Amino acid sequence: MVAIRSCVLAIVGAFWVEWAGSQTVEEQQALQLERANRLEEAESAWKVLCAAHPRDAMPPAHIGLLEARHQHYAAAVTYYRKAMRLDPHLPEVVLDLGLAYFKLGDNAKAIQALTPLLATNPDDLRLNIVVGMARYGMGDYKGAAPYLNQAAAQDPQNLELLLDLGHSCLLSRQIKCAAEVYERMAAIDQNAAEAHMLKGELLDELKDTLGAIEEFQAAAKRGPSQPNIHFGLGYLLWTQKRYAEAANQFKAELSNDSGHWNAALYLGDTEVQLGNLADARNILESVARTNPKLSLVHLDLGIISFETGSTQEAVRQFNTAISLDAKNVTAHWRLGRIYKAMGKKAEANAEFERARQLNREEIDAVALVMAGGKDSGRGETSEGRERK
Repeated sequence: MVAIRSCVLAIVGAFWVEWAGSQTVEEQQALQLERANRLEEAESAWKVLCAAHPRDAMPPAHIGLLEARHQHYAAAVTYYRKAMRLDPHLPEVVLDLGLAYFKLGDNAKAIQALTPLLATNPDDLRLNIVVGMARYGMGDYKGAAPYLNQAAAQDPQNLELLLDLGHSCLLSRQIKCAAEVYERMAAIDQNAAEAHMLKGELLDELKDTLGAIEEFQAAAKRGPSQPNIHFGLGYLLWTQKRYAEAANQFKAELSNDSGHWNAALYLGDTEVQLGNLADARNILESVARTNPKLSLVHLDLGIISFETGSTQEAVRQFNTAISLDAKNVTAHWRLGRIYKAMGKKAEANAEFERARQLNREEIDAVALVMAGGKDSGRGETSEGRERK
């Protein structure tokens, strides 16, 4: 995410300014190595200083910074905390610590570290971005919006930041807020990929799926490397049962980001829809190894098992899917079919009735699925939309 990457650069620059003019010759040499991007030599130099001056906060703070630049965030946290024990009055180290927690996915600790600092610096762009995105990462979309709005006020031309704000509004069902954010984006560049994405999500929220698809297609042309752009388009095509087109978009997203588990999840499901069961199994088993608590994974593995004659394995997978998401309509419906075939009439009727009840519930909008981290295989895979 562009906003967070620029935040990292700002932290590094501010960190050096903080201690400018108070450095020993050895510290200046270590800093020169750091600035020359001779990171291993710089880290060695700081470690020598750390051992020679155990009560000086500067060496462990810089070692933490170097560890963070290597994306060793757990190690960075250790060194930042050591620096703060030696000198608790280092706001830039607090900011670095909060960012490291954020990068580790520990959003609660990131918020805990940064909130006191934000209280005394309410207009700080970096703090508002990280606290806002940490709340977003915890699913507190309504809570994230004010921080992201404040950050966008400080950086009003940042379309990535405005898109994150728009998502926060959509995901907290603040449609008017999202529409206003779109107008701000359109005033900057109405043909920008980010503007097309947010407009597409707004149209999807208003149940204009075909209009949403057109906006995402325009977005993909303008910004083919934009995160989530192909996934969003693929998902919309998937809801319309345009599976071959959807598969191409999910593959494009994975080409941009091989770790996009949601794209892999839906690609696996799409291969099931297309009848490519061997390919689907390979994809879904890979997803299950890293994300074993996704209901849709087990639903699809159950379908594959049933279609290939492994009835007991299918029952196990469908029950697992239901245990992870009691609202998984298709799992209830398919489990009912198996129970009926096995002569378990009462169990079958119970599953069919539960599926009928769930089919009346509202399906999730594309924005919720694109938030990531939540299995969305509840309503969209229902037999009310008649899979397979």
